[in-house]
Amino acid sequence: KRTGMEAVAATTDIQVVESVLQRLDARPETAARAKSTNNSNSNSFNAARRREGGGGGGEIGGDAQECVRELECVLASDRDYIPAVIVLRELFLMRVEGTAVNSRMFPHSVVDLGERVKQLVGQAHRSIEEGGQLTTRLLRQGSVERAASTRLFSLFFVGSWARYVLRDHETAAAAFRAASDAGHIGATYGLALCHTHGEGVEKDPAFAVELLRVAHAAGHTGALNTLAFCYKQGVGVAADLELAAKLWHEAADEGNSSAMHNLALCYRNGEGVEKDMARAVAMYVRASAAGDSDATHSLARCYENGNGVAKDLARAMALYKQAVQEGNASAMNSLGYRYETGTGVLRDLDAAVELYRRATAAGNMVAVYNLAICHLNGVGVCRDASQAAALFRQAADAGDRDAVNNLGICYENGTGVERDLVRAAALYKQAADAGNPMAMCNVALCFKNGKGTPRDPASAVAYYERAVETGSGKAMFDLALLFKYGCPGVERNLPRAAALFQRGADVNNAFAINSLGLCYENGDGVEKDTVHAAELYRRSADLGNAVAVFNLARCHYYGVGVARDLEAAVALFRRAADAGNADAMNGLGLCYEHGYGTPPDLARAAMLYQRAMDDGSANATCNLGLLHETGKGVTKDLRLAVALFRRAAEAGNTSATALIARFSGEAAHS
Repeated sequence: KRTGMEAVAATTDIQVVESVLQRLDARPETAARAKSTNNSNSNSFNAARRREGGGGGGEIGGDAQECVRELECVLASDRDYIPAVIVLRELFLMRVEGTAVNSRMFPHSVVDLGERVKQLVGQAHRSIEEGGQLTTRLLRQGSVERAASTRLFSLFFVGSWARYVLRDHETAAAAFRAASDAGHIGATYGLALCHTHGEGVEKDPAFAVELLRVAHAAGHTGALNTLAFCYKQGVGVAADLELAAKLWHEAADEGNSSAMHNLALCYRNGEGVEKDMARAVAMYVRASAAGDSDATHSLARCYENGNGVAKDLARAMALYKQAVQEGNASAMNSLGYRYETGTGVLRDLDAAVELYRRATAAGNMVAVYNLAICHLNGVGVCRDASQAAALFRQAADAGDRDAVNNLGICYENGTGVERDLVRAAALYKQAADAGNPMAMCNVALCFKNGKGTPRDPASAVAYYERAVETGSGKAMFDLALLFKYGCPGVERNLPRAAALFQRGADVNNAFAINSLGLCYENGDGVEKDTVHAAELYRRSADLGNAVAVFNLARCHYYGVGVARDLEAAVALFRRAADAGNADAMNGLGLCYEHGYGTPPDLARAAMLYQRAMDDGSANATCNLGLLHETGKGVTKDLRLAVALFRRAAEAGNTSATALIARFSGEAAHS
């Protein structure tokens, strides 16, 4: 596929090298560092919670780390190492300062690589600029082959520089192709990666696989690791999990740390081999010892959760810290999460935020999301909605669907940005179409209510149903409510609502469990069963649902599905009231007013009615009016009583309406 291109490449590649060198000479040491120094009826943030993120969750191609290995080989064997120092130093700065796309690209720990760079730069610091100028002159005087043969600046180095530092894929592909034609196996591997991803050349996975086989036959262990990945994913070849695992076995035996880690994932997930967590842990240990920081991170999770090893939090925390020291961004995020939650370490919000910031600087989008939540809620930092929105946008631009959803909520509520319902609906749809269940519910609500988009009940139902199929308990609950009460374009359907509440209950959604209890209490869509209703209220209450606590208190108050027990009712009313439930405040007020299950206390009853009224309870407003009418526990004030009755009546309380009529009749009679 390269026939007839050699003559063109020879001329073009000299220009390529000179172009790269010009950019290299214009890039001072501080350039790499500069990047890091400038660096229901309402929708809710993705539960406004932290995400821990993965830890070695995917296979590793091992591409850039092979570049580093090649550089180290040259540095170990040649005196003319100046260009290699330049590239290695830049890669190190990318790792430390967080401009690398993924820290797993590098096999060295930050400490080891840093020491190596210090030694080499200490020897060659004064010669670096001279080396670049010398290479340029040599290329002008002679040929690309001569420059490559002297190792002053091989085309492989040019390709590596262009791909990993400059992100110039056309330059990288041209340099790799020429170096590969000259017999450089590392360049053959680099060219395979270019064809795999279509970077600077036509995307051709099948040809990439051929190149990987050639590179492996010549002794390139990274090629075997990547070839296994191709068989795992079916890239350029038919997918074959067993063969992928076999190839990773071979590459691991040849000492490739990425292959060790990938083989551990095979054993962890039972892909191509029988699932075996003990063997997975053994491979994590080998990979970690070989310098794979992702394996160290994964090993930490094993010790934390007791997967394949005895649970050992102290060992887990030590491994998290080791991976952080090695520069692993995912580990920084994970350790930050543990400092925030106090898991395995003393809670330290300052340390958590600092780790999130370091991981964010290293490009970890989960950490960007978590840092946004910190700024949103003022956790470890001053509350800053604008900064939160900016961080959500950064993660959203990188494809984080949770961040896209939360950015939509920012626009809906005007949190840190100017309120824009159209933009909010578009972001919800974007996140929903990317598979975010919360966003599916949010965009469904937009379609249901016509917020930021034309009203479309059919689309609302469709998005809810998509979210239901993901197993979202919230979607099951929201869609059930839609069918329970109906709306224009959606007919009321109590049996379907009850069935959806049941599905939500099956996934332990507290709100769905409570609503299913109401269905059984009232016989809505199911056969009436008050005993089962009380059981459901108790189950939902145990999950922390204050509404269910109130409903269970009501059952004990009236003897619905359980024996009447006023003392139990008082205890439950108090529990729900303490959680902010206005109906429970009113119920507890009734108990104190009449001495049900507790000694009477009219002043306390009045205080509870006032609290409940302030939270919108029409029943409590009417009850407070009755106290003012009679002067029980409060000053007698008929004018205030009538005003409270009117307020309660306007809120839909029928008893208050009757009381107003009574007062009006008495006034007319007098």
